[in-house]
Amino acid sequence: MDTFPSINPTYQSPKDSLKRTLVANIDGTQFKQRTADGVNTEVPSWNLDWVVDTTGALTIESFLEGKEGYIAFKWIPLDEVTTQEFICETWNKTIISPGWFKITATFERFYTHDN
Repeated sequence: MDTFPSINPTYQSPKDSLKRTLVANIDGTQFKQRTADGVNTEVPSWNLDWVVDTTGALTIESFLEGKEGYIAFKWIPLDEVTTQEFICETWNKTIISPGWFKITATFERFYTHDN
């Protein structure tokens, strides 16, 4: 499995957390029963920003395009020390000035039977 290039995003990149749950309404009352939805219920995602030159932009975009939005890759989140697996379905590039770009991407934690 490929590892994301060692280009650090800005440290103002927010992390979103989602806990997947199942909710059942009981007999049309206001009572709700909740339970975990599956084994890996935590789905963290990072909204990352990079400010890079042309080479950095090409490196990031080429890597993400090669993953086609569904192929997992390894990356170490900003608040972690170990590699985890992620997918990236969406990103965009903004031209800041000649030769400089801002790339914004969402990395979503990806779980397999191995992790």
